[in-house]
Amino acid sequence: MLGALAEAKKRGAQTILLTCNPERTRGETFDLEIDLATGPELLTGSTRLKAGTATKIALNIISTGAMVALGKVRGNLMIDLAISNTKLRDRATRLVAELAKCSYAEAVERLQRHNWNPRAALEE
Repeated sequence: MLGALAEAKKRGAQTILLTCNPERTRGETFDLEIDLATGPELLTGSTRLKAGTATKIALNIISTGAMVALGKVRGNLMIDLAISNTKLRDRATRLVAELAKCSYAEAVERLQRHNWNPRAALEE
């Protein structure tokens, strides 16, 4: 993993190291280093418990922040949805109806005009 990050950095990519080992040996440089101090696991040798949960939460926070920064949400609603089934069509319709302050039927019409793209339907 460190080798892949080093190669990515060499090729000009931004790099982030997320680890649950703040005591690790330093040497490589990354654009951002996140060291989660989770402490030792309850069960010695088991790396999937506390550290795994902390990593998952950190990645959720990072990805949510990225979606907000990229403008993929309005308020607390994800507006960039890939509509691929009936359930997601209903979700997109309710989302457009709520944000555009229109009826469910009007939201369906807007979405149909924009090939079921909620962002485009909301910019109408």
